[in-house]
Amino acid sequence: MALLFESPNHNIKPPLGPRHCRIRSFSIQSNLSAFDKKKPRKQLSLSDFSKESNPKNQSNKNLNSFRNLLDTHRTFTKSLSTPCFMQFEVQSLNSSKKDNGPSIQLISTNRPQGINELIAEATNAIKLGLHPIENQGERSQVFMLKNQSNEPVAVFKTMDCTATAAREVAAYVLDHNGFSGVTPSAIVKISHPDLNKTKAVSASLQRFIPHCCDGRAMGPSQFMVGAVHHIGILDIRVLNIDRHTGNILVKKKTNVSDTIADEVYDLMPIDHELCLPEELEDPYFEWQSWRQASVPFSDYEKEYVASLDPFKDADLLRSELPQIKEAAIRILILCTTFLKKAVSAGLCLSDIGDMMTAEFDKPSMLETLCRRAAGLICIEKSIEETDDSQYEDDNDDTQFEMDIVDIPFSNNKTKVIDGLAKAISLPNTEFNYAGKKVSFMMLSEEEWLNFLERFEEILPPAFEARTNMTLKRKLGTSCKF
Repeated sequence: MALLFESPNHNIKPPLGPRHCRIRSFSIQSNLSAFDKKKPRKQLSLSDFSKESNPKNQSNKNLNSFRNLLDTHRTFTKSLSTPCFMQFEVQSLNSSKKDNGPSIQLISTNRPQGINELIAEATNAIKLGLHPIENQGERSQVFMLKNQSNEPVAVFKTMDCTATAAREVAAYVLDHNGFSGVTPSAIVKISHPDLNKTKAVSASLQRFIPHCCDGRAMGPSQFMVGAVHHIGILDIRVLNIDRHTGNILVKKKTNVSDTIADEVYDLMPIDHELCLPEELEDPYFEWQSWRQASVPFSDYEKEYVASLDPFKDADLLRSELPQIKEAAIRILILCTTFLKKAVSAGLCLSDIGDMMTAEFDKPSMLETLCRRAAGLICIEKSIEETDDSQYEDDNDDTQFEMDIVDIPFSNNKTKVIDGLAKAISLPNTEFNYAGKKVSFMMLSEEEWLNFLERFEEILPPAFEARTNMTLKRKLGTSCKF
């Protein structure tokens, strides 16, 4: 076992003797009374402890002897060349003194850029105290951490489970190159007596962002178009079901051009604990009705969306955030695919948000397209089984493996197709959607990839119909005006 020698901080002057003096070796003066008073006094040197026939078997014995000597004898014959051995403690490298003070432990497989600095600053700040933030909702407690200059450096939110904190971090991990401005975030365990006196508390930790207010304090007319687009692109990818002005921070930015200089406001998104649901939930995008959402995407924004790879993003979440379930990861793949195809087809942010949002008692177009894609697969499987003419017992009911439909049916193929057409809302059918939500949790990998293939095939006609409808609305508005 390795030994670590520590000594207190002291000021020892160098020896005053000649530089070429004879150096005495370091030795330990043993006490006869501690062992056997009848035995003569013996000089024991450190080298005596290394003389053994079998080092592997004798190392523990010698180490214990060394410790006993250090504990019972405090009088040493010291060399002038080793003054630092005046006082020291022996401590195993594998043991450490337990610190019961406030601390922050990182819970993550990897450390993205900016996380090491965040953890270091937050660890120093938490020892100075916690500063609760009131009126932040009932889902979690929110605290601010400040440095010695009383400046905010980080914010953390206590969570009931690490899966909730993982969704906060997922937004940061997926925000490639800081495109949407998500602040550095990490999953941590925080030990502090004001939180829990017996155990550490799970939390999500974010770097504090200097800002002048949140989106509730001003109207959206002064927000930059690009800032709204960047947040909207992130919200669509992660299917954020809680994007409102209260979780959009506003930062004043001076826009200087050749002819005019005016004040504009940049936006920074926070609070992503309700993104990446495990079912196809109805999202809430407050930016959906803002005029900036109707402005076409810039070339830079189109290039960014085109560069997104939903399958690489899925692998990234699987490796860095195993707390996120596969059903939520498939939602990410679906929504990112939908975004890429929509932007490529020329749709604006407002159009895409409308197609993802349900209208009163009707399902969203995204949900309808999912059901249609699943229905096509059901029909194909039914036709294949009919052609093969291989059926099991006619009295046994079966159920399609894709729980996205979750409608039991018999082996009568005509009834299967008619029933699925109503269940998945194929053309010229009516169906009450106040039932089970779309989920991809129970799909096998083969079924999931097959579904995505069918889903992409039916997107172009849907986007074309949306473009025509938007054009008619614009023409109708201009005629009325």
